[in-house]
Amino acid sequence: MKILPFKSINTSFDASEKPFVKYNILKNNHIFLMTSLCLTLGSFVLFFTKGFNKSVDFAGGAQLEFYCKLNASGQNVPSADPEACANLASQTLTNDGYKQFTTKVKNNNVLLQFNAKEAKSQKEIDLIIENLTTKMQQNGIDLIIEKSDFILESFSSELVFKSILALAITFVAIGIYVAFRFKLAEGISVMLTLIHDAVLTIGFVSLTSVSFDMSIIAAILTVVGYSVNDSVIIFDRIRSNKYLLSRHSKFFVISKSINETFARTIVTSLTTIFSILAILIFAGHVIQGFAFTVLFGVVFGTYSSIFISSALLLYFED
Repeated sequence: MKILPFKSINTSFDASEKPFVKYNILKNNHIFLMTSLCLTLGSFVLFFTKGFNKSVDFAGGAQLEFYCKLNASGQNVPSADPEACANLASQTLTNDGYKQFTTKVKNNNVLLQFNAKEAKSQKEIDLIIENLTTKMQQNGIDLIIEKSDFILESFSSELVFKSILALAITFVAIGIYVAFRFKLAEGISVMLTLIHDAVLTIGFVSLTSVSFDMSIIAAILTVVGYSVNDSVIIFDRIRSNKYLLSRHSKFFVISKSINETFARTIVTSLTTIFSILAILIFAGHVIQGFAFTVLFGVVFGTYSSIFISSALLLYFED
């Protein structure tokens, strides 16, 4: 197996082949590959410049989620809307000497996240909740805790390592599986495509500041599984056509195979996208980050299965 340069690929069909290929999808394959390379490099730039909105899963510390309502003594309080509640909670904590925390409003709830240095134990978090609840009540507002998470900094570091390890093992295992089922060229093409999909998805998470927690790792693995399924369907058709059309060029065989599986790929993707949209709209904010990430990943996974993995296969000569 050797790698061929861009200029060595003939992207045209002869007169007898044209009726069998409705869309010459890979005619500008080098443009797709260069575009994906630029997007991948852009994602790496985001990793090291913007970074991620890490949840307590990966940053350590504590996160509280609560909402507020006026109590019997809160007649003089203008309102208990989330923004006012967040501002009052932030002011109360600042007055108590806490500095390393962030507050934000999400779906009418207030999210309060403490740095690992500020929240060193569950006992300390319980004390913060008790003090905050008492002082908010004195201001005429009842604080209703819906969720409280605490993770040690050392445990969050372990989660980061295990998450990276899980992704690496997935890429290698799928690459080996495809290489055994098909050939080494297909295995390398799929593994490079999966890395492309994962990097772009993580770049999207960084760009949109979606909370990076364990559900995002699950979303990335979901995208990887979806993408490899599409690629295997196309590669299976390529393998079948390679024997039936052995006298034709490799470019024609791959292009014809993509055309034959194109409708199936698009319909399957649309069905998946509609399902994810339903989750995104109706399932609530708890898994919105997961659904949002999977939605992006499925769109780009479909694109990469058609335009990237097959294009890469062109440049490997058996």
